[in-house]
Amino acid sequence: FKLNYDDVVQTPNKNHRTQFVDSDIRHPTKNGDAPDEGAAIVQYNTMPEDKEPKENNESRSSNVADVSPIRQQQCERQDMIQFNYYTVCNGLSNQLAGHAAFIASFIMSGKKVTIPDAFIFNGIQSERNTDGQTLKNVVATKDNSIPLTSIIDADTLLKTIRQYGVDACFIPHDMIVMSRKEHTTSKCSWLQQLRSSDNDIVATLLDAMKPSIPLSGIVKSVTSKIGDKLTNNNNNFISEEGVCLHYRNGTDWHNHCSIWKGNNCKNSGNRAIVDLVKERIPATYPKKWMYYVGDATPSERLVETMKEHTNLTTIHRIRDKLALSSNDEIRELVKNGSEELSLEKHRDIFAAIDFFVCKSVPSFIGNSVSTFSALQIAMRQGKNSSWYNSRSVPLLNGFLQAKVIPIVYTYTEESQAMGKILLKASITSVRQTFGMDIGIHVIYHGTEDRMFMYWLEKRKVTIHVHEPKWLPMIEDMLLDANHMNSHLYSHRGNYIGTWQRIDIPLFIDAEYVIFLDSDTIVRNKFDFSTFGDNITPGIAFSSETDEKWKVPYNAGVALLNVPLLRETYNEFLAFIQDHAQTKKDFVLGPSDQGAYLDFYHSFKNPGVVLRHEVSTYVQYLDQTFNVKPYYKNKDTFDKRRVIHFHGFKPQDLLKGLMGYGEDEFAPALHGLFKKIFRGNDHNLLCLALRDFALSVTIDDDDEDNLHQFCKAAFPFAHEEEITCKFFFQTLSKQQEGGHSNCKNILKLDVFEIKHQNKTASASSP
Repeated sequence: FKLNYDDVVQTPNKNHRTQFVDSDIRHPTKNGDAPDEGAAIVQYNTMPEDKEPKENNESRSSNVADVSPIRQQQCERQDMIQFNYYTVCNGLSNQLAGHAAFIASFIMSGKKVTIPDAFIFNGIQSERNTDGQTLKNVVATKDNSIPLTSIIDADTLLKTIRQYGVDACFIPHDMIVMSRKEHTTSKCSWLQQLRSSDNDIVATLLDAMKPSIPLSGIVKSVTSKIGDKLTNNNNNFISEEGVCLHYRNGTDWHNHCSIWKGNNCKNSGNRAIVDLVKERIPATYPKKWMYYVGDATPSERLVETMKEHTNLTTIHRIRDKLALSSNDEIRELVKNGSEELSLEKHRDIFAAIDFFVCKSVPSFIGNSVSTFSALQIAMRQGKNSSWYNSRSVPLLNGFLQAKVIPIVYTYTEESQAMGKILLKASITSVRQTFGMDIGIHVIYHGTEDRMFMYWLEKRKVTIHVHEPKWLPMIEDMLLDANHMNSHLYSHRGNYIGTWQRIDIPLFIDAEYVIFLDSDTIVRNKFDFSTFGDNITPGIAFSSETDEKWKVPYNAGVALLNVPLLRETYNEFLAFIQDHAQTKKDFVLGPSDQGAYLDFYHSFKNPGVVLRHEVSTYVQYLDQTFNVKPYYKNKDTFDKRRVIHFHGFKPQDLLKGLMGYGEDEFAPALHGLFKKIFRGNDHNLLCLALRDFALSVTIDDDDEDNLHQFCKAAFPFAHEEEITCKFFFQTLSKQQEGGHSNCKNILKLDVFEIKHQNKTASASSP
């Protein structure tokens, strides 16, 4: 049995997104986070922390580690005369997020970073301010804190800070606690600072906040005991089969959810946690055990019900005696003789243990309103993480922008050759825009194209082998389809590929994903905050051919709530099967697009009249995510995130610019042909083709993609193939603001080709 110890063992040279988090949450209030900042822009205030139940005593260990602060890392005397000070406040996640935010601001200003060496081990906020809603802050005192360097590895953090070209040191703990007189009214502005700090620097600093060696040893001990317990049950448990659940369901949580101004404080749909957990585990990758972090020890009934309905064996730190307050290693972390170590008085010590154990488990399910959960989600960058309350993640929406939306494609080896070429260009565009951080998934049908699979693996794309069980049903639908209605019906393989997306919930471990057709190019970044607090509880599509008609219509780019798709999966398949058997067309569109719109408009709303409009489970996706080359609004193009070559693919647009006529395209495209090539203003179309050129011509070791593209576009016309290469190579070198004229490039190419032909003739014997 082995868990992921990367964020537990001291590995200073490795980058892992790691963070301590507490169990407090934030809710919108009229006033700011701090009692003296009523007019501040902050709209969240800390709620009470998680409360742990009492425990049974356990025999104490004799192995006690030395956890004294690292004196050589402390600030020198001259630093202490005029040091930049910020307040450490409240629970675990507030403290560590605050450290990251303020340190990032020092780095951005080029100042020496002076870090308060204080960790509040009981930061629960229990007193209300005079407004009756916000809670008083808790700051470090001699009685409620220990050195931060007892919890965080100082060397790793300081080394990371110094890589930005600034020096750093720790202000000694005794100076921090002596410098405060008003401990419950001090300004605590970490949220405001988090909002204004550089997100990438903050993320790097969170990565660098590794546990100290003593705390790392405690976490390793807990994870080892988990393995022992699971192995003793005569099962071969492995780490990939585990999930951590952070469940908020205590009385305090319910009380404060009653004043929460958001839409998702409690269980989604007020449903049982067992059902919500089940819907967040993909069937293709089942889980067998769960590390439970909650407001109370899980009841026997919950443990049994969870096992019965999800096949998960529940593990809990107290219930299974994995780390109790009687452990000498934990007691040594505190070294506070005035207080006997207990869960009630040192709750943030145990929160740190739970956090790092949870971090070592491959998958996570939490409550996104909780700071504990929000930072788990952020540091995992949305990979293998979901939240049972669904909808928004307030901390990530307003304060810490994080890439937590994985991107999903589908692909079948039965598709036309051009499908693979376009998919490679699209994936390349994602990596050009986001780098390697964002998760990319391909639901892949076929086993023969090993070279393409290797290409995907080199770009860190997760491949999910797909053997759809519904193929006979889809083939029947293709036979009965009216091919004049959509270009989707023109090729069997392409048609299968469009339907593959209905199996996304079988594979993807995430709360939300962005689905992209292969004929898309991602040009500008987005993150979870892009979708706002009112993110769809179901699906979100954007406009179709008419850019002025802003209704959910086109499924080529889609924002999808994966757990809802999983909840409705069998019902959705039955819905499609019924249409296939009765040969009924979908009302709101062809193929899978119509199926999605018809079904989810009607979900929990039987008898509704189907129209292209927003409904509870079908929302509108901002048009910048689905910009068509034939759109005319320049402002939309300037803000574009995704270009979608809907109907006319890049090669078709090039052919149109080269003078191909309407009759040389499929009948289903004739309407678009008139829309695109009527008139001579092709500047925005040319801009879309430039976006494609940047990704089809620039791809590290895969320079052959442009050659393959042009060869597939013009299989029997060598000169036009040469024109194609020249066109996209030239276009990729032009600046976006330079008003590229695609037809001028084509005119220039005529002379280039003639010159090449003359040169070839002159050199021939």
